[in-house]
Amino acid sequence: MTDTEITRQEEHATEVEIIRKDLKAARNKGKGPLLGAFFRLSGPGFMQSALSLGGGSLAASLYLGILGGTEFLWLQPMASLTGIVMLCAVSYVVLSTGENPFNILNDHIGPVVAWGWLLGAGVASLVWAFPQFSLATAVIRVNLLPELLGEDGLFETGTSQLIIVLVIALVCISMVWAYDAGIKAAKRFDLFLKALIAIMFLSFFGVLVRVLFEGGGVAWS
Repeated sequence: MTDTEITRQEEHATEVEIIRKDLKAARNKGKGPLLGAFFRLSGPGFMQSALSLGGGSLAASLYLGILGGTEFLWLQPMASLTGIVMLCAVSYVVLSTGENPFNILNDHIGPVVAWGWLLGAGVASLVWAFPQFSLATAVIRVNLLPELLGEDGLFETGTSQLIIVLVIALVCISMVWAYDAGIKAAKRFDLFLKALIAIMFLSFFGVLVRVLFEGGGVAWS
């Protein structure tokens, strides 16, 4: 184990102890302060919850609807339940040991399982990322910067798409590196994620309110 890994494990142990004390103090104050403490300490789960509102899930659901109609309605909740179980298992192991999931699988189960898990996670991430890049590119070219990167902008279609995709990729890579830099950087990253999720939630809620009151109503039936 390297010095960096040892330092991170020490930081992790210290942070866990601080969190335990905060939760214990909040629990003694009542349910309200306890819920506030859990909300304050929650992190990337906010982003994971928001993934169900992303373009990837939308595209997958529409495609399944085209293929099978209502016959595949059971698949989405089943997939969500499977994802919850998997995330709970991974988070339990990681928080209990403070080690990387790949190292845990490789050391205690076997390299075949470890590399299989890594390959599966990579493929799933790519499959999820493709629609996100497509959706983000369309939003930037059509809604945000049509004069600069749109159809009649300064660049050709392929060039503008490449610029957008590269910028998004650089931002995402920078965020991952910042999150891996230490606990303080991770907290700042978590706050940034919470702000993004709040904006997404308010945007969806605002659209719903506008459709209800300005779109002539909604036929709920």
